[in-house]
Amino acid sequence: MPEADALPLYTAADVRELDRLAIESLGISGYQLMCRA
Repeated sequence: MPEADALPLYTAADVRELDRLAIESLGISGYQLMCRA
């Protein structure tokens, strides 16, 4: 599939919000999230 036809699953804003929820609600550190990214 050409790259131009690919659609992102999530926007950058969506991922920031998911990260915020993981950090605040689940107690996962930002460092842990980035290690698993």
